[in-house]
Amino acid sequence: MSTPAPPTPDGLPVLGHALAFSRDPLAFLERSVGDHGDVVGLSMPGNSGVLVAHPAEIERVLVDDADAFPKGDFQRRELGGLLGDGSLIADGETWRRRRQALQPAFYARRVEAAEPAMRAATRQVAGDWRDGDTVDAFDAATTLTLSVLADAFFDVDVADDHDTIAAAADAIAARFAHDEGIPFYVPDWVPLPSHRRYKRAVTDLEGVAYDLADTGADDASDVLAAILDSDLGREELRDELVTLLLAGHETTSTALTAAVHCLATNPGEQARVRDALDAADDPADADSLRAAVDEALRLYPPVHMLMREAAEPTELGGYRVPEGSLVGLPQWVVHRDDRWWDDPEAYRPERFIGDDTDDRPEFAYFPFGGGQRQCIGRRFALQELRVALAELLADYRFEATDDTDFDPAPGLTLRPGGPVEVRVRER
Repeated sequence: MSTPAPPTPDGLPVLGHALAFSRDPLAFLERSVGDHGDVVGLSMPGNSGVLVAHPAEIERVLVDDADAFPKGDFQRRELGGLLGDGSLIADGETWRRRRQALQPAFYARRVEAAEPAMRAATRQVAGDWRDGDTVDAFDAATTLTLSVLADAFFDVDVADDHDTIAAAADAIAARFAHDEGIPFYVPDWVPLPSHRRYKRAVTDLEGVAYDLADTGADDASDVLAAILDSDLGREELRDELVTLLLAGHETTSTALTAAVHCLATNPGEQARVRDALDAADDPADADSLRAAVDEALRLYPPVHMLMREAAEPTELGGYRVPEGSLVGLPQWVVHRDDRWWDDPEAYRPERFIGDDTDDRPEFAYFPFGGGQRQCIGRRFALQELRVALAELLADYRFEATDDTDFDPAPGLTLRPGGPVEVRVRER
């Protein structure tokens, strides 16, 4: 008996599932897996693929058979104008060479050396807060992560480009958003306002990246110097630095916003974390803080779905997957699956402490991906999140207001769709 094709939601002629996905991507992902199981067939104009939502099959795609599931042509086609042939979307020897060139910048000693700058950036952002002020957590987190990028990562005048980088990130997010009901794969030559802003954003980011690439290694931070001292050419440096300018703050600012939102809307959990920090010799390394961050990343993973491509005909979960099929691995769905998580919609950091962690498959939780292509900045991001929260909770507690809402807006990454307001109280 031949291997069957995966079950597929009802779709439209020609458009397939594009319209339903564009209208509400997260709900579509949840509904598709909930109605049809762990492997679901999908079709879009010019593309077909599968959603894979079981941890064992996700592990196979990312780890066991990773070479059979490369990033593929789709991501290079959609993101090449932004990221060039950078390590985030490259495959094979190109990826290995780029990854090797970047790796020294993320050695543990360099990440640990950035901690004072992370603390200073946090204190600077919160320096003007007064008891009872209402702040936009996402705006504050964006300012903080850009400051860390400038001071701890590059140590050059990236701070002067703060507004340029933030505006470019917003324009890029709009390009890949779905709030206008327009699929993200509409070609860039279509004269949409979001496409015009996107092209300007790419040009602006390139300008910052080229300035960094032309920095003398003697004038750069230890981290930037490690990248500049590699064998990458100027255009290759452009690709990697654009990636770092975006990924270095965009996903971390979303994660920090999510953590603040979760703590503000769960005051009991916030009090438990704060008490643990007060008693800890090293607050940023306290188990309760680590768990609070991990649980926020579970509920609001900044990368809400990884994409791979089947390099050859294969099967996943007992279903046929043709060569060239897109393979979507939806963290948003898996992180909220009640088979692996009790009361999955609730914010419960204790699930990441103690024996509870042994009861779940490894890839029931993968906010940074996994395998050989796990996010290279994982250690840096986690340290930044923990240091920032430890500093903030030492002086403030967060209160929810009527406008404390994290309304996820999925696009290239997951980010809040608007301000996330919280009230700050001095301790």
